[in-house]
Amino acid sequence: MGSRRTVRGAGMSGVERIDNKLQNIIKPSLQAISSLAVTAGDWLVICAGFEDRALETLKRLVNSGASRFKVVIISYLPPVEENHFEEVEQICVAHGIEMVPLVYDRPNPFGFFEAFTALLDQITGCLFIDVSAMSRFLIVQIIVALKNSPHSFCRAVILYAEALHYPPTRDEVDVALRQKSEDSLYRCMFLSSGVFEVISVPELASVALQGQPVRLICFPSFNTDQLQVLRGELQPAYLSLIHGRPPLEENGWRLESIKVLNQTDKIMGREDLAEYVNENETLFSNI
Repeated sequence: MGSRRTVRGAGMSGVERIDNKLQNIIKPSLQAISSLAVTAGDWLVICAGFEDRALETLKRLVNSGASRFKVVIISYLPPVEENHFEEVEQICVAHGIEMVPLVYDRPNPFGFFEAFTALLDQITGCLFIDVSAMSRFLIVQIIVALKNSPHSFCRAVILYAEALHYPPTRDEVDVALRQKSEDSLYRCMFLSSGVFEVISVPELASVALQGQPVRLICFPSFNTDQLQVLRGELQPAYLSLIHGRPPLEENGWRLESIKVLNQTDKIMGREDLAEYVNENETLFSNI
């Protein structure tokens, strides 16, 4: 289980608490890059999402002349016409790149973890994972698979393409908030509507004793149904809200708007945490 360390303020036993241990972990830094070097034996994992940036990493690699790497292309179910699976396939065929398809069923994500873990055993070079078009649940499953696979974290790089414009626009949000203030029954819907259901997959599950209090840690978003359904289903005793800070200053308004839409200020006993993107700052800070 690893060695024990004693820290000041750790408690009467002198054993470091898990929250102190997490706080002391060296976090990965965020770095902006304009190019990427891949070699034979390297793999690129991408998701065929509906946004143009889903293809940005692959396009930059082939435009730089790279071709001796493999591409793991994850396609979504239910299928969405706007997704770029066929375009990814065309790029790979045109440049002689071996493509390995994986399917991710969003309403039923069971089994993906095992399929991806088995794939990791085949990789001998570096692993580049572009999370730009991935759902948050898929990202967590992939990170846990990396954790459970020997040496994967040591040779993995997580990539993210920043969009020039994120939906919804500020005007759309302002209009929705005005309508909400005039009609308390009005529902502000952006990006997607509703949720499939609350899902717990084996690789992310843990044992809880009967009657043991539950802590819910979540990222509020423009889809207000997500937080509402989670709170209703889990009835958590403790709630930690992580508010992501956009890297671009012009998108800073989104953080406050998400708080207002989810009415987080009305949730009693919550813990608010802000996620920082500056590599010189701590990853999380109370706000």
